[in-house]
Amino acid sequence: KKNNVIYDVGSANGLEGFAMNHLSSSHICFIEPYTPSVETILKTAYLINQNKKEKERKFDIIHAGCTEKESYSKLIMHSAPVAGQTRNTYETRKNYEEKGGRDRSKVVIEQWVKGITLDSLVNVYKLKKPNYIKIDVDGHEESVLKGAKYILKNKLVKSWCIEITGEKRIKNITDIMFKNDYEFVEEYNHYPNYEVIKTVDRVFVKKSLKKKWDTYSKQANLEL
Repeated sequence: KKNNVIYDVGSANGLEGFAMNHLSSSHICFIEPYTPSVETILKTAYLINQNKKEKERKFDIIHAGCTEKESYSKLIMHSAPVAGQTRNTYETRKNYEEKGGRDRSKVVIEQWVKGITLDSLVNVYKLKKPNYIKIDVDGHEESVLKGAKYILKNKLVKSWCIEITGEKRIKNITDIMFKNDYEFVEEYNHYPNYEVIKTVDRVFVKKSLKKKWDTYSKQANLEL
C-alpha cells in the first residue's frame, strides 16, 4: 500500500529497498553506514525522483550505523571500499558473525560514522513510523533490536524480516520477537546444503495478524 513505511536496516546498495518501493510505492528509509553504498543509494534515488510525477519524495537516506544506543564510532572495513560490499563492522567485532567466509580480522580502512537507534529515528528525529522493518546486519541484529524497545513495545511494526546466522543467534532473535508478541511464520534458508553454519531470513508478524499472513501466504504459494 502507498502509505506503508519500510525501514531497510543494513541497506547495502539499496536493491531490496528500491524493489519494495517499486512494487508497492512504499516510503523507504534506508539505514546504511557504508559510504560507497550510500552514494549508490543517493544516485538511484535521484534518478527515480527525476522520473516521478509525485511531489512527495519516497525516500529517507540515513548515513549511519543502526545499533543499541546513540553513538559516534568507527566503521571498520575489511575489504576495499566498493559499493555493495557488506563485510564491515560498526564499533566492535564481538556482535558479528565471522564463520562461513565472514572473517573480520583484516582491517583495510576505518571511517567514523554516526550510530543511531530505531527508536531515536522515530522519537528524536521524527521520521515516519515504520510498519515494516527489514534487518540485514550480519550478526548485529540483537544490538539493533535493543535500540528498538519503544517500537517493539508499542507494536508499531506489522512484520519484520530479519536475516540471522547461527543456531544460537536464530534462537535468541526468535525468543526476543516472541516475548514482544511477534510470531515466526516463514523462513528462507540461504544455503540449504551448507553445513558449516546456517543463515536464514525469518519473517515475524504480530500475533494478531497471523491469520491474515496465513491467507496471504497460501494465496502467494498458489500463484507460484
